[in-house]
Amino acid sequence: MYVFDRKTQVSVYQDGILARAYKISGTSTAAASDIDTGLPATIGQDPTGLYQETGSGEIDDLGVWRRALTPLEAASLYTAGLNGQSFEDQPPLGNSKIIINTSGSNIQLLWERGTLQQAGSLSGPWNDVGAPATSPLTVTPTETRFYRIKP
Repeated sequence: MYVFDRKTQVSVYQDGILARAYKISGTSTAAASDIDTGLPATIGQDPTGLYQETGSGEIDDLGVWRRALTPLEAASLYTAGLNGQSFEDQPPLGNSKIIINTSGSNIQLLWERGTLQQAGSLSGPWNDVGAPATSPLTVTPTETRFYRIKP
């Protein structure tokens, strides 16, 4: 498994264990750039289509996340594969459900990971709750609030 974080490094995992890590480009980590360039995503080619090397290969599984996976997530995907599961069978990494329980006039919010955010409307602006809030969080609603988890 290859995990690309253009702001730091490429991490190569073999059998769920970090085998190698190295910088993608530049003379320092700060010189590496972000991949959100507006150009199309490509595999085995640069986004301009001008990469001059030819070759062929096979890809067994391909997953694309909008962030670099953690070492624990990489190991978990490997372990899931050993047990006959695909990452397609798993909830998306970085997403977390919010469970809402009521108790009288209070509500209790529970979540597994990420930062709880709130807004007065679905279009935002979204702001982190607390510094940051920890699960479970009990609130007394006084106005309409929308909640979400930021990975």
